[in-house]
Amino acid sequence: MDDLSISPIYDTPANRYLNAAAQRLSCGNMLATYKRHGFHWDAEQFEEKWQDNKNFAVRLNGEWIGFISLKSLKDMVYLRDLQLVAQWQGRGIGSTCLSWLIDCLSKRQPHDILLRLRAFSDSPAIALYERHGFVRLEEPFTPTRAGGIIAMQRKVKTGARAMTSSEMSLHPLRHDAMAESSAASLQ
Repeated sequence: MDDLSISPIYDTPANRYLNAAAQRLSCGNMLATYKRHGFHWDAEQFEEKWQDNKNFAVRLNGEWIGFISLKSLKDMVYLRDLQLVAQWQGRGIGSTCLSWLIDCLSKRQPHDILLRLRAFSDSPAIALYERHGFVRLEEPFTPTRAGGIIAMQRKVKTGARAMTSSEMSLHPLRHDAMAESSAASLQ
């Protein structure tokens, strides 16, 4: 694979365009599915969630091709979004992104953590998640007009070694000043 990079998106004037690009990408990728399942796109809700989540730009050879959006909860990380530009889907990039995320989380101390997500029951991404160790939860299925929404999760075991400072700067759960200054130099 060419040069794939994943870096934090900080709320700075220079990065505001990424919020709009992420919303267009997510809406473009999901609108037909939303309609099929009886939902509508809610731009305000996307904006609210974007501000509340930890977001990462996915770039290939320097070109923005997607994003990852995470919500950190007690003892769990919720994968809110993994969206890629259509021409880059089905080429192993989503798998690489999941591997990166799982690797970062495995280095989190001091305990194991759950990685959870929700997907439409007819989503082709379910096979990707299952290949990465996600299992469907037994919690109630959320019915929709064209199937439903399922919850999936996997346990991420923590590693024994501590992260280096460069690994910490890109960690999905880091929000401190050191992480911001280190990662800012990478953008």
